Amino acid sequence: MKIILNADDCGASKRHTDLNLELLSANRISSTSFMVNSGYSETAADLICDRKPDLISRIGLHLNLTTGSPLNERLHGSPLVDAQNHFSDFRERLGTAASLKFVASLRQEIDLQVQWFRERFGRYPAHVDAHNHVFQSSPAALLALLTSTRARYIRYARPVRRYDHDTGHGKRAGMRKVVNRLLRLRFKTPDYFTDIRTLDGRFISEKALAFLGARYRVIEIMCHPYYKDESEYEFLRNENLFDGYAGDFITYDSLDN
Repeated sequence: MKIILNADDCGASKRHTDLNLELLSANRISSTSFMVNSGYSETAADLICDRKPDLISRIGLHLNLTTGSPLNERLHGSPLVDAQNHFSDFRERLGTAASLKFVASLRQEIDLQVQWFRERFGRYPAHVDAHNHVFQSSPAALLALLTSTRARYIRYARPVRRYDHDTGHGKRAGMRKVVNRLLRLRFKTPDYFTDIRTLDGRFISEKALAFLGARYRVIEIMCHPYYKDESEYEFLRNENLFDGYAGDFITYDSLDN
């Protein structure tokens, strides 16, 4: 089994960025994904380009359509943003039918976020994923991604999160299969994607890794080093759960092999 251990939210703040880059530099994770529309994104991109340029090939795009400031000014004053013109999570507030009216605007926002990444880092993202798993829960966001002009230059994407390895949770596989099939029409993805924690907060176990290893060739495990009490950072820095798999850590471009 090959593992992509990806840390989300690089660029969201100084602490997010510092912890993610520390773990990436130490090869405690295999990649990170970068948020381009936070108040710290410009500073974080400059820091990486100046001090950590060797890491850029392992950085993906953390598309953000639910928080932060949209790059597409046409979204200002729309139902997708709040009074301060910051994204306001529209998925439940608008519902599927109403949000489908904004596919073109979301598509332009995705194009602008991809272009921002390319201009700052000198290359297209190593992969694409999404803040708050918006492509899993919003048909409008998923359609915008699949029809994005700029996203066609990104070869790899994160599939829908699953917890099949956690016997305490149901699979609810129907919608996930549909979304994954649509994503795989456009992108290459790992065979399976899950969280470093189960839904009730426990860290993934050796037993779970063995379960997945017997069933899948490539899995992605998502983590958030700067999250609440930073316990995921401490786990990744100090625990030896993944040490036996260190030689099996890969980046997204290894999906071609």
